[in-house]
Amino acid sequence: MEHHEPRSCAFPHPEKFKRRFLIRINERLIPIAVEDVAYFFVDNNITFIKTWEDKRFIVEHSLTELQSLTDPAHFFRINRSHIVQFKAITGITMHPSNRLKLVLVPPFREEVFVSRDKVPEFKRWIGG
Repeated sequence: MEHHEPRSCAFPHPEKFKRRFLIRINERLIPIAVEDVAYFFVDNNITFIKTWEDKRFIVEHSLTELQSLTDPAHFFRINRSHIVQFKAITGITMHPSNRLKLVLVPPFREEVFVSRDKVPEFKRWIGG
């Protein structure tokens, strides 16, 4: 009898979380694996995926929907406009008034802060 090792992947995927997002580009549909997502962000009421290759794609989900579709062990909603993957955070700077500034990879075009009300939960999440 053959014994097969379970296939490993970068993230374990409990069935309730998405493994891929289907992105529409003109007439094509492109699957983007969750492992390829550095963060999600909103710009002018449009939600985007930012990949490790510094590419951005429109995703047809709100950030609220994405919170329930992504594994909270890997992704955290830091404010009204960003959900970040743990590995995308390369630096954290403390600012006055209990604010945290994040350095993301790939870089975001503006400064990115954790909302004051999310700082305690973020610290627990980032600390494991």
